[in-house]
Amino acid sequence: MKLNRREWMRTAGVAAGIAAAAPGAAMANAGSTAGQANLSLNENPWGPSPAGVRAMQESLTRVARYAYPETEHLAELIAADAGVTKDMVVIGAGSSPILRACGELFAQDGGELITGAATFETLYRAAAERGAEVVFTPFDDRMRYDLDAMRARVSAKTCGVYICNPNNPTSTAVDAGRLADFAREVSKTAPVFIDEAYIDMTDAWPSSSVMGLVREGHDVVVCRTFSKLHGLAGQRVGYAVMPAKRAQAIRRSVSGGGMNRLGIAAATASFQDETFKAETRLRLIRGRELMVRMADRLGLTYAPDPQGNFIYVRTGMPNATFVQRMADNGVLVVRRAFPGFDEWNRICVGLDTELAACEAALKTVMA
Repeated sequence: MKLNRREWMRTAGVAAGIAAAAPGAAMANAGSTAGQANLSLNENPWGPSPAGVRAMQESLTRVARYAYPETEHLAELIAADAGVTKDMVVIGAGSSPILRACGELFAQDGGELITGAATFETLYRAAAERGAEVVFTPFDDRMRYDLDAMRARVSAKTCGVYICNPNNPTSTAVDAGRLADFAREVSKTAPVFIDEAYIDMTDAWPSSSVMGLVREGHDVVVCRTFSKLHGLAGQRVGYAVMPAKRAQAIRRSVSGGGMNRLGIAAATASFQDETFKAETRLRLIRGRELMVRMADRLGLTYAPDPQGNFIYVRTGMPNATFVQRMADNGVLVVRRAFPGFDEWNRICVGLDTELAACEAALKTVMA
C-alpha cells in the first residue's frame, strides 16, 4: 500500500505520539511514581527474569501471530512439573479469569460458597453474581482460615470452597498438612479451590503447596500466577491445575482468542529459570522480614507470621483516611478495605528506598 506525503506525515505523527506517551503510561502504574512509593499491588519490585526479558524481545517480531503452540508448550511444562497430564492444566490471562470462571461454574445451580472472613474476592464475587450465597467464616486467633469452622459449614448446599493460602490480604497461611486433610474430606461434597498465588514465598516452600491433591484425583483446583514471584504482573499469565473434566469446562471460558504472546514467552522462560526463582524468593522474603522489623520498631499490630510479600497492619483509623494520609506522605497503599477490617491495611514489599519512605510515612501518619 502506498501513502502520499500527507498520509505518511499523519501516520508518523501518530506513531511519534504513541512513542512519546508510552513511558509516562508505563510509569503511571509501576513502582515508584512521581515521588511516590507504590506499595499497593503486591508486585515484584525487581521485575522479571533476564531470560524472560530476552524471550519477550525475541518474540516481538512474531506478535502478529497467535501463540497457541507456545501456550500448549507452557501447559506441557506445568503439567510435567505438577505430575499431571496436560489436559488438567488451564492457562489464563492472569489467574483472575480462572478464578472468575470457577466461581461461575461452581454456582451454576446456586448453593453456598464457603470462604474466610476477609480474602481475595474474584471467585466469591463471581459465584454471588451467579446466585450463590457466600458464607464468610471467621478467622482463628492468628488471623488464619479456621478450617474446623469451614468444615462445620459444609453441607449438601455447598457448591464450592475457596481458600487463598497464603491469604490475601492477611498474609497468613494454614499448615499444608491440615489443609490437605481438609480438602480431601470436603472435596467429596464440593469442589475446593486453593489459590497459591503467594505460595513460593512461604517459609516452608515447596512443602507448603498442596498441588499433589490434584494428582491424587481429588476434586480440587490449585491456582498460581506469574504476576508475583515471576515479576510479570503486566503481562497477565496465570494457570490452574484441576481434574480434566473440570479443566475442559473452564478452558472454554478463559481461552478467548489466545494468550498474550510476549507474556507466554516470558512465563515459559521464567518457569524454567531456577536460579532467578530461588534468588527472587529470597529477596521477597528478606523484604517481608524488613517490613516486619519496621512494624515492630513502630509498635504496630500486624497479622502474625506473614507468609506473602506483604503484611497486614492495624492502622487504628478508617481505611480511606489512612490511604489518603499515606499518599500525602508519598506512599501508595491499597485502597480496598475488607468488611469487618476497615482499620487494617495491606502493605507490600518494595525496594529498600520505598520501604524507607514507607517507614517515614508511617511515623508521621501513626503519630
